Amino acid sequence: MTFKQLIHQITWTELEYEIVEIYPDERDLLMYYKKLFWTLCNLEADDNKIGAELVLDLISEEEILEYEDDDDLYFEQDFSLDELSEEDWKRYLGYYIPDDLLMEFPVATIIVHVLMEAVYGGLDNDFLE
Repeated sequence: MTFKQLIHQITWTELEYEIVEIYPDERDLLMYYKKLFWTLCNLEADDNKIGAELVLDLISEEEILEYEDDDDLYFEQDFSLDELSEEDWKRYLGYYIPDDLLMEFPVATIIVHVLMEAVYGGLDNDFLE
């Protein structure tokens, strides 16, 4: 299953709930995520001829607490939801979601983490295989 196919399995309401549940500080940015969600729903995915996959390496609750307690690691980052180009998103929409990831996490959780990674970290080579 591609990321594009995964996005079409949920509604904005489901995704909105999951964003607020996982990232409550993002509540003020919901209108931007809604715009991004609808944009992704309407973009065509590029062909993924090499079989590239999106990979999530989620950290544990303990690692999050360690991160938050370390002032040297914590920082605020300005971002733009438009930072990735339409061509970038089309490519990512064509990437496959590994079956083991689909069995381990709900669809909305996967999508939320991909969006957060894209918005805050940029999708890099560690995230894309």
